[in-house]
Amino acid sequence: MLITGEVGEFYKNDGFAYVTDSATAVMIEKEDSLFMHADTLWIRFDDDDKIEFMFAYHKTKFFRKDMQGMCDSLVYKFNDSTIYLYKQPFLWSDESQLSADSIRITLKDNNIDTLSLINSAFIISMDDTISRNTFNQIKGKSMVGHFKDNKMVKVNIFGNAESVFYVREEKGPLIGVNTTTSSDMNIYLENNEVKVISPIRSVEANMYPVSELPEEKRRLKNFTWNEDRRPRKKTDIYIW
Repeated sequence: MLITGEVGEFYKNDGFAYVTDSATAVMIEKEDSLFMHADTLWIRFDDDDKIEFMFAYHKTKFFRKDMQGMCDSLVYKFNDSTIYLYKQPFLWSDESQLSADSIRITLKDNNIDTLSLINSAFIISMDDTISRNTFNQIKGKSMVGHFKDNKMVKVNIFGNAESVFYVREEKGPLIGVNTTTSSDMNIYLENNEVKVISPIRSVEANMYPVSELPEEKRRLKNFTWNEDRRPRKKTDIYIW
């Protein structure tokens, strides 16, 4: 790890250090390094001078080719490769935007293994990149996303599950819009496309022709599309 900034102090006997003013951390990997910026970075060391925790706050943003995010505060636990995002966190992976009250990312061999969205969980992806006005959406109290080769392959939704999906034929023409509500839900993906929606208990599902889909059903409550704040390159972490 490389940490830079204009001001920093290292308290060796107490086992911690901090960097502020243009604070930047680079977690160096051979294939895909992670670049992160926040107002202040705090680092806690163990008795062997290895990093145990890194705390980033406020206005935290990070960029990796396969994953980008922003939040007010972040905690990185090095012993179990877990990242926690707090206070209005947003996370982007491929074409999906993920948000919740807090987010937990578990890494394995430097790849995303599981991703937990805790309270007010929401996943949005743009359906039509030309009109930029139609969005596939998943919402629930909490969610757990499972990854393989850094691609999401399954989502478990727990509590108040809702979904809106634009259904298309294999070559692209739009068939209709599927809306589903249930207590819980499992969603299976392949190549970032939804293949199976499996609602569980108290199920209500409808398929609408696009022209007949009520306006209030096109976007789920509390829909927020924050794409304009997504860091697209490593220098964007300095733009809040």
